[in-house]
Amino acid sequence: IIYPTFFSISGFSLAHLGRFKEGMPHCVYGLEEAMESKNLFTISLCRFNFGMSLLLRGAWNEAKDYFINCLKGLEQVEFVQIKAMAKSGLGIAEAFTNDPIHGRTLVEEGLNAFQDAGIIMQVSILQCFAGMCCYLSGDLEDALLFMNKSLESAIKNDESYFKGNAMIWRGRITGNLSDSSQKEAQQQILKGLEILTELDTKPDISLAHLFLGELYTRNNQQKKAINHLKEAQTLFKKMGMDYWLKETRKIMSS
Repeated sequence: IIYPTFFSISGFSLAHLGRFKEGMPHCVYGLEEAMESKNLFTISLCRFNFGMSLLLRGAWNEAKDYFINCLKGLEQVEFVQIKAMAKSGLGIAEAFTNDPIHGRTLVEEGLNAFQDAGIIMQVSILQCFAGMCCYLSGDLEDALLFMNKSLESAIKNDESYFKGNAMIWRGRITGNLSDSSQKEAQQQILKGLEILTELDTKPDISLAHLFLGELYTRNNQQKKAINHLKEAQTLFKKMGMDYWLKETRKIMSS
């Protein structure tokens, strides 16, 4: 049981660093070993880590399959935290591929499960997911509300990684709210980028550069915009993050 889980977590950890070519085979091997064990909890945990790794890469459709199968396995195993996070992972994947409103519903179900169980740690990432769903649906007010909650939770629980993510997404949302909030948006993204750079989580660092590129493009600061967009493009291409690479190139060609 421990052996496949170790490989699965190792793969997820490598994905956080943007080392997908190394990490994904660990996820594959861990899941294969878990399937051999026939232990439903281990299989579900490995599927969850696989799905989360794919989310980091922006491989939304692939991630969906792993979360759906993870949740099916957890129907027979009581593990509130993983079940809630898998449902939220499915929600964010759904939001990026099809329906952000339905995605938000799934994420909020996960959040409610955390609340009912009294789980405090890692709630920040679910609040961040909810904010992302709201952003994708065009509900910027609720998006900002969730990101504020995500940031507060991350600070309270001393979760630097979640804090950095909440800050870059909060900055992205803030920058879209009004012309008067551009400086605040820039400061938020830059601070988040600083935190994430210290952690060396390259997929998130790349997003921060993309968000700065968006912001500077909107404010007609073309030199700054192109510098950050080129950096994002280089990193996304190197890591095989095709969805985000396409999003970056759309802005560069606009």
